[in-house]
Amino acid sequence: GKVNGKDKPEGPLDGTSLSTSIKAVDGGDDSKFKDEDIEEKLSVRSSSTMSTGVRSAAKGIPGVGAHHIVIVEDESVSLQVSHLTLYPPDDPTRILISDLNLNLPKHLRLLIVGPSGTGKSSLLRALAGLWNSGSGLIRINTLEKAFFLPQQPYTVIGDLFDNLCYPRERTELMEIPITDLERLLASILCEVNLPSLLERMGGLYTVRNWKSVLSLGEQQRVAFARLLVSQHFGYSKLVILDEATSSLDLASERYVYSLMQGNYISVGHRPSLLQYHDLMLKLSDQGWSLLEITDEQREYASRMEAMG
Repeated sequence: GKVNGKDKPEGPLDGTSLSTSIKAVDGGDDSKFKDEDIEEKLSVRSSSTMSTGVRSAAKGIPGVGAHHIVIVEDESVSLQVSHLTLYPPDDPTRILISDLNLNLPKHLRLLIVGPSGTGKSSLLRALAGLWNSGSGLIRINTLEKAFFLPQQPYTVIGDLFDNLCYPRERTELMEIPITDLERLLASILCEVNLPSLLERMGGLYTVRNWKSVLSLGEQQRVAFARLLVSQHFGYSKLVILDEATSSLDLASERYVYSLMQGNYISVGHRPSLLQYHDLMLKLSDQGWSLLEITDEQREYASRMEAMG
């Protein structure tokens, strides 16, 4: 059917249910890729524009979310947004996003792009129920099964076992014998290309200051390992990524994206991300547009990636 048309995270953000996971999260600072990179790459390739919107007062839905954002959890959908308008809590005259409408079916993947200050982080917070300044309706699959991957992953004060199980307690995963769980975690570390981490750190039960001993790229891989654990036990149905691969090389980025199951929504700047998504929501000072990413654009992004 037709679709109508920067603070870093603090505390235990990633992997929790969205309703408790997203603070003020922005696209981050990627020294290699700029906000406009994807737009520049697309300027030479046509897109199928599905819908657009301009920054203006919201039309709203009569009787629904007229003065605040209404969130409805609905397991029959992945994500549906109707007439969503966002503005800062302290300045309702400054519209960030106006009258946004989109439907993300369960088999499609969405990429959100745009310069800083255009509402990317605000939109993620609205999806989490943590941004109520605005109007409109959001229908989302169970928030408890939405998994958030930020640019700067949260590291648990504890052993490696706890870090890989987060946000679940290890006792929640004891539906399988402990030895099988240990083997599963070791296997998942290999899947995210951290095969030597166990030996290097002294095993699953070693306690370290993980934020200090792991590079940001390794921390991002551990965050993807948590996602795989969550997927294995059926705890994840929708994945939200906010610059979650910014410290990975492009080959590693391609690989970890291949590990994800089901729906995901990404915020990012790298042109390479075009290859792993079906739809692109472009936010700007003028408004928004929802585009279908074409095979030609994916091939172009792949060629650009190969050229370095």
